[in-house]
Amino acid sequence: MLYKYCYYLITYYQLKMQYINSAFLPGQSTCNTELTTLDKAANLHNYTENNHNFIKLMRRGCALGGNATRCHIAKSNVTDILQEFNESYYSYIKIPKTLCTPFAEFSNHLESLFITGGCYLANTTRHICYMSKQAPAGGFWC
Repeated sequence: MLYKYCYYLITYYQLKMQYINSAFLPGQSTCNTELTTLDKAANLHNYTENNHNFIKLMRRGCALGGNATRCHIAKSNVTDILQEFNESYYSYIKIPKTLCTPFAEFSNHLESLFITGGCYLANTTRHICYMSKQAPAGGFWC
């Protein structure tokens, strides 16, 4: 189960980094509005929308951690974070010139949630998915 979860997580990470690396104009905090950037955002959003097993496994991992888990960001729970990610995407595609930062932020929040859910699934406090060459060096730290 963790092998498949790692595959999902690494794919999400790669799509997120493709978006983040193209979201801003080089050396600036100004949003890049090129179609390729919007396509990368759509790929990232669609990946989470179409991978119900990934979401289900993340929810299962977070449930294993109980109510006091790190699966909460500020006062937001799993459902809130998924909803905020979707809302930030739909706002971003309407106004890509100014709303790339919130979508990038919520993409990072969602990645953190996926990592935390995976850590609970693996029953570890160290790191997950560290044996893959596509993951960040050392894997994803819990």
